[in-house]
Amino acid sequence: MVTTIYITRHGYRANWILDRPVPPPPTGIPADPVLAEHGLEQAEELSVHIAKAVQPRPQQILVSPYYRCLQTATPTARALDLSLCVEPGVSEWLGRPSYDVPPNPAPVKVLKEFFPLIDTNYTPIEPTTFVSETREELHARTARFIAGLIARLDAEQPEIDAVLLVTHAATKIALGRALLQDPERDIRTGTCSLDTYTRIPGSDKWNPVRIGETDFLSKGEEMHWGFENAYAPGSTEDIAARKLGSEPDAIPEMIKPDNAATTAATGDDEDEEVTVYVPLDLSQLSYGAEDASKQLSSQAKLQMVDLDSDRPMFRLGEALYEGSWQDMVGTELYSTFDGDVVAKTRTRIQLNPIGFEAKPETPETTGGGDEGSNAKTPAAPEVGTKRKQTLVEKLALITKRRLEEEKAKQAALAEREENLEKEDEEEDEEDEEFGGEEEDDKNDEEEENDEDGDVVMKESTPGTTST
Repeated sequence: MVTTIYITRHGYRANWILDRPVPPPPTGIPADPVLAEHGLEQAEELSVHIAKAVQPRPQQILVSPYYRCLQTATPTARALDLSLCVEPGVSEWLGRPSYDVPPNPAPVKVLKEFFPLIDTNYTPIEPTTFVSETREELHARTARFIAGLIARLDAEQPEIDAVLLVTHAATKIALGRALLQDPERDIRTGTCSLDTYTRIPGSDKWNPVRIGETDFLSKGEEMHWGFENAYAPGSTEDIAARKLGSEPDAIPEMIKPDNAATTAATGDDEDEEVTVYVPLDLSQLSYGAEDASKQLSSQAKLQMVDLDSDRPMFRLGEALYEGSWQDMVGTELYSTFDGDVVAKTRTRIQLNPIGFEAKPETPETTGGGDEGSNAKTPAAPEVGTKRKQTLVEKLALITKRRLEEEKAKQAALAEREENLEKEDEEEDEEDEEFGGEEEDDKNDEEEENDEDGDVVMKESTPGTTST
């Protein structure tokens, strides 16, 4: 029978450090960041504490399917010689009303490639991760999971005395409240903090032995979050507010004119300098490259045009890119190397390489033509022979293409207006024809009335008599 449940939160995330680049998520999911080096150190400290100072030791580890939680749980699993059971029941609280790209975790088969200790035979109590949960739905989900976990362990694995749940801040709170049957209980949620709950003998109630324990961590409690916080746990807004010690209004919003990422200048002087932050997504250039560092020089020249359009164009080094505005999941912050937050945005420009089929080489050779002629004629190009286009040629092709698109757009608009005018003229003609037919019908009626000897009343004019 299970008598002890331990609950911990993942370690310090890499995207919480604002003064250095964020490593790309190995799973390729934007909302699945890795731990920072400090977070990995916390995970090691947690494992040492559990292995040496905790009794009874966990005999099963259930982990949220997000990368940072699996990173946190791995040192403890190794220390205790246990496998990792991926359990959506302790997954992240994804509480936004909607997502442009639902931040669902990677499948277990994918995660297994990164974390060999995952037990692929484990059957989850909650089968899926829930997106766009309300706070009430989160508490209902965790209560359902806790009840199912205890029932399963008691019935199917009575030899297990203690389990460890590795989860997230909001879920850690909700799980504790479910165990204590107290929907308002205050629970500390620092990174890698540990909660210990023990079962009261002979009942379905649990005691909170320790909540938010962090004495074993070298830096103590960090990044506590509660439902009273204005932002989602660990969101970029949350990190910025902690760093600035201020409300969100202190962080300048990057808004694209028609979505341009810009901070507004102060004052009414037209000559006043305006700072523009342009977030560029180079994922197609770097993430998939075998040697990304050679793809782009840090000294490469950057030029841009049409930033206020839907398709701004960029020159990066000797390459050309066409931009497209993309909405992001969450908010991205921009800071100086000193860590001072200067702007934030929910949009970025994805750079798409512009490529054209290069013209084949046309080398000239002597011979051919009239007999005795020394004129040179171009030889047939070898199949597949191409030459590298110059930047000027690429720009000319882009300009030509855009002009053709604009011309086609204008032609379509003119054709539409012409069709509308024709429709209006046809309607006017139909109205006139219909009106003439009515007049003819009226005259025919009057003639018929005269023939029948009926009196016909006509409008009189001054000095005349109507009969």
